[in-house]
Parts: sequence; structure tokens; C-alpha cells
Amino acid sequence: MKAISLWQPWASLLVFGLKRFETRAYAFPKALKGQRIIIHAAKKQAEFDPAFVRGTAGYLRRNGHDASALPFGAIVGTIELRDAFQIGSRIPGTPRDLWTLEEILLRRGRGTVIMSIEHALGDFRVDRWAWECVKPRALSRPIAYSGKQGFFNVEDPGILGAINRQFDEEAGRAADAAFAPIDVALQAGEVRGR
Repeated sequence: MKAISLWQPWASLLVFGLKRFETRAYAFPKALKGQRIIIHAAKKQAEFDPAFVRGTAGYLRRNGHDASALPFGAIVGTIELRDAFQIGSRIPGTPRDLWTLEEILLRRGRGTVIMSIEHALGDFRVDRWAWECVKPRALSRPIAYSGKQGFFNVEDPGILGAINRQFDEEAGRAADAAFAPIDVALQAGEVRGR
């Protein structure tokens, strides 16, 4: 399965569904469009502006996550790569299809993301690419793994099995909660089943 390493907090923001677009200098390979990929949190901790760190920590906290507990050097979840948009201004009559973040958001429907947050969490300069990431799934127990730069393959059956088991366990817990028996005392004279 294909994977990509991202620095924290971006790796966790993507799998928590708190960031919709990953911005890069290149488009992802067309063969990955519509594919689920693994998100790996890089081992290295990057240095950021203190205001960015405080703002990101507050954003994570408001959404139920602790920035100081984000994992490093681990697989944190998966996302599906839906589309890639080159950022720029539209120039009538040119063959290039360039987009602004606002146009992308309008195309995908209102209310799907908060524009100011996406701007703060990405690099939307002209000629860069915005990868639309959908269907995020975070692992409740990140899996230690050595990542690489760019896209790489995770082929270890033990690692892939551990990812799938966690997702299956989470799906099972959700199903159990949704279909848990309800203990209801029947009133005298009430008809029981048909």
C-alpha cells in the first residue's frame, strides 16, 4: 500500500479530518487518484513559529486532541486522495487549469472546510498543488514505522494487518454501540412482538 510521510502536526490533522488539503510543489501520481494511502508522521520534529504552534495546539484542543501527544515516527492513519488542483489565477484562453482555494471550495460545496484554517495549514502559493484528501481514518494506536521521503510502499503483512485490525476493531465497536440491546420494561398488557 502506498504511504507518504508528513511532518506533525499535518499528519495528524489530515487523519483527524481537521485539514482537507495537503499542499505540495507537485501533483500526486494519477494512478493514486481515488486510492487510499497511509499517512506516516515523520520522526523529525520541525521548528515552527511560536504563534503557529500555539494556534495549531488550540485548534487541536478545540477538536478533542492534545498537540503534545502527537506521535512521531509512526503510521497514524489513512486518507483517500480525491483530486489535485494546481493553484493560480485563471487566465482565459490558456490550456492550463489553475485554481484558487476559493474556487476549489466552491466546486466541492460550501461548508466542507473552513477557508481560513486551510490557508493557515497549507502553502497555496501560485503553481503549487493542493491534494484533496477525503475519508480520513485515524489509528487509535499509531504504529511505529520508519518512513521515507516522497511516496513509498508499505508491504509488510504484519503492519498492514495491524492497520486493518485496528480499523476492524473500531468498526466493531461502532456497530456494537449502534445495535446494543435496549433494556425496556414492558408495560402491563403491552403486546410482545408479532
